[in-house]
Amino acid sequence: MRFERLRRIRSESTSKLQTNTEASDNQSRSYETRYSFKNELIVNSDNQPLASEFLLSDNSYQAYCPNGFNQTAKATAKKIVTQQLQYLQRLSPETLPFQSVFLNLERHSLCDTELLSQIIEVSRHLAAKQRTLVIETTERRHCCECSALYRGLERLKCADVALAMDDYEVNGDFREQELLSGLYDYVKVDNPFFNWFEGGQSGRLTLAKIEKLQSQLDIKWVVEKVNSEFALERLKSVQFWGYQGFYFNALSSANPEYQIF
Repeated sequence: MRFERLRRIRSESTSKLQTNTEASDNQSRSYETRYSFKNELIVNSDNQPLASEFLLSDNSYQAYCPNGFNQTAKATAKKIVTQQLQYLQRLSPETLPFQSVFLNLERHSLCDTELLSQIIEVSRHLAAKQRTLVIETTERRHCCECSALYRGLERLKCADVALAMDDYEVNGDFREQELLSGLYDYVKVDNPFFNWFEGGQSGRLTLAKIEKLQSQLDIKWVVEKVNSEFALERLKSVQFWGYQGFYFNALSSANPEYQIF
């Protein structure tokens, strides 16, 4: 059974976003801060856009990035995702110039049933026009990883919400069994040559491990921090579904239709 492995894990561990649409009075009271966003392309090996990740703008990240596990950080993380979902809910999905939209979700938010309901609603809204919402769970462990977290993952999967695992550490990650459970549709890894001190042989060994995992798992792999043409060429010895990084900002700048915010 596809969730059997995940249940074993559970048992072991007890845009700038300024829209001209008026929010309801309740929403206005709950989400007074308006965050600004940017989107970053994910492209294939031919530089054709496949998807885009919605991120906090640099200014909002510096001012509001929710670090830690206190109640303020949790509330901020929820506000950020909620505003992104509100934007997508009001959007005509067919206007998106790419197939998929990736949104980051902190792991502790997987216990928030209200937020999960919003995610499912928006996913269906996009799917009606052949677009895909991909929920990208982060690597940050700001909670005790109780069973409610894994129930949240299962709920999203059962509702046909695409799931991505962000920042997977090929050389050792606490989410390894979770990845092998079959819940995830995408996995994102850092460019193994990003840190030039650890390039060369170390990077090639990491690529070999990725290639081995690719043969074992029916998952789409995205490599992040691709910041130069040289880096892109070094990565092409392994087949990735998508590439993401500063190198593709020029493509976005040359094609204003790719810029959502």
